[in-house]
Amino acid sequence: MLQDSFLQSNRYLIDQKVEMPKGGACKGYSVDNWFPVSTRGAYTRVDLEKQAKAIAICRGCSIRSECLTYSLEYEPHGIWGGFIESTRAVLAHYWKIQNKRMWTVRPAFRQYKNVIDYIVHPQDMEFIRTVARDNNFTQPPFDERFGISAAAKRRLSYDMANQPSQ
Repeated sequence: MLQDSFLQSNRYLIDQKVEMPKGGACKGYSVDNWFPVSTRGAYTRVDLEKQAKAIAICRGCSIRSECLTYSLEYEPHGIWGGFIESTRAVLAHYWKIQNKRMWTVRPAFRQYKNVIDYIVHPQDMEFIRTVARDNNFTQPPFDERFGISAAAKRRLSYDMANQPSQ
């Protein structure tokens, strides 16, 4: 009975044939780059390097927008559209998109985190503005007057310092 209510609550994808976006820049690369495995809640340096490589590949992809919007509704795990799970969970919450599967990110995290603290790379900000405009989503408040948190500044510094060479 509990299983039936879980499945009917639309928290898991059932009996739906949904096509994943095809033709992405990720084709031919190891899936491990987009689905790093954390040990006790932490990623190894190798996993973080793979993640950075995957994000860089996504940033140059021609179907990045389709990939991101697909993932917000159907794929809570891994890197999609150049964003990790927690960033996509915050975006989905901000845009009020209900994922058909269950997010592994805690609901409280999604509720109290601000989009502008998670999307700090200038190229990603412009990309999110475009996705929001093209899909009639609310534009995140990427405005200098709002500023970003110290944690977001650290993430941006790390991201810029660890850009993989092409």
